[in-house]
Amino acid sequence: MKAIRIVAFILVFCAVFTIGGCKPKLWSVDFTTVTDLDDWSGDGTYLLNDGGVVGLRLDEDSWVLAPVVFKGNFDLTVVFALLGKSGGNGAFEVGFSGEEEDIHETAAYFELIETASEDVGYGAYEIDWDDDHIYHNLFYDIGPMPSMHFDGSTLNTLLINKVGDHFKVYMNGTLLFEYNQGQYYDSSFYSVWIWGGSFSNVDDWVVFKSIKVEYWGTKIDI
Repeated sequence: MKAIRIVAFILVFCAVFTIGGCKPKLWSVDFTTVTDLDDWSGDGTYLLNDGGVVGLRLDEDSWVLAPVVFKGNFDLTVVFALLGKSGGNGAFEVGFSGEEEDIHETAAYFELIETASEDVGYGAYEIDWDDDHIYHNLFYDIGPMPSMHFDGSTLNTLLINKVGDHFKVYMNGTLLFEYNQGQYYDSSFYSVWIWGGSFSNVDDWVVFKSIKVEYWGTKIDI
């Protein structure tokens, strides 16, 4: 009987693996090759493969929201180039919103900030949109970040791994921090957005090259 149970277990495992239970599905966008973002939502202005920019460069306080939402576990990978010289500061964020039409529903974010001290502030927070847009920190730290490239030519790879309500954030293969989702994200769906802040040095910038989501759950077009 034990042998029969073992064989049955192996058959079930193989069947699940065969139908893709252990292999993620893929959704991706290469910003260096697309000609427009007409199917994305957003606010503000951006440059997309124009004016010498190869990829997507967001102007100050501008953002774009992907036209899909994901449910379940996923790995989000964002590849970008960052030029940040000593004495300057700036900010960019990669965040998540739910499936509601109003993207300013409760959302979870994380941010990386280059400061004038050459340290980086980084963390994760949620916004309670029902209570006057109050920010709630889930994690925050500040200090040197040797794993991130600031020279503008060496690409950075940002990875956010989501399993359940737990998130791990990596920069170029180095684990930066991890956090648990708080009480203010009221959706089981996640759409990805990116936001660009101002850089005090006029020649500093962040250019997003690509975005990729490997997901084990479901994807819905919005």
